[in-house]
Formats: sequence, C-alpha cells, structure tokens
Amino acid sequence: RRMEVAGELGIPQIVTPGNADFINFLSPDTVPERYRNRRIHRHNPQATTVRLEAEEMELLGRTIAQKLNRSRGPVLVVIPLKGFSAWDKEGGPFYDPEADRAFVRALKEELDAIELKEVDLHINDPEFARLLAEEVEGLIKNPGASSPREGR
Repeated sequence: RRMEVAGELGIPQIVTPGNADFINFLSPDTVPERYRNRRIHRHNPQATTVRLEAEEMELLGRTIAQKLNRSRGPVLVVIPLKGFSAWDKEGGPFYDPEADRAFVRALKEELDAIELKEVDLHINDPEFARLLAEEVEGLIKNPGASSPREGR
C-alpha cells in the first residue's frame, strides 16, 4: 500500500524518486542468487544494495504513476536528473543515466493530469532541497490548490 494511502486521503504530495535506483538487503549473503551478478554496493555490514536495471526502473516508474494517478489531492513530481541516490551520480557505483531515463520516460508516459518537474540537479544537492522546501511552502500557503505550485 506504499504511495496509496496519502492519495486516497487527499493529502497533498510532493514526490521525488529518492533511492529509487536500488533495492535493499541485509548482509551480502542475503542477496538472492538472481541479483548477485548485478552492481552491488555494501553500505555497511547490515545494508547491501543492488542497482535496478533499466527494465525494472521502467516498471517502477509506471507503477508509481498508476498509484499517483489515483490521488484525490494535489500531487507534484520532482525529478532530479543528475541522480536519485548518493551512489547514483557520475563516478558513483550505481550511476546509470539510461536506467534513470527509463524511469522518467515511463513515469511521464503513464501520469495523467499530474505536474512533473525535471531539474538538472542531484537529489543530494542543497539546491534540490531548497526547491522542494519552496514547493512545500506553496502547499502550506494554499492547501486547497489543485497542484502544490498554485500556492506560490
């Protein structure tokens, strides 16, 4: 039921694909065999991550869009084009712009009347955080707006 309840309740949402580029497992020995030939990052002894491939990112984009399309309240999707996680950046172990583009393309194709904003920033850039804070401020100033940006 992730990404469903807030929409059903009409709660305003600003959505960004933070850490959407990988799946989490515990120690490396908990990674299923089918994923062991993938790009894997061992964050610490209790966190091992596996990079999603382009086809999986596309499916994820479509699934998220379908869930957001059912939202009863305002929704804004903000996409950081330079990466979705600390490891998904140029030179990082999960840097895969093609897979990220597959996610964005599927999301755009599947979203109905939901605003999607693409920005040339990384998710961990301070400017990206400022941009999201401005969007939240817009929601607070005008909670009845049909999209978060109307409140600004």
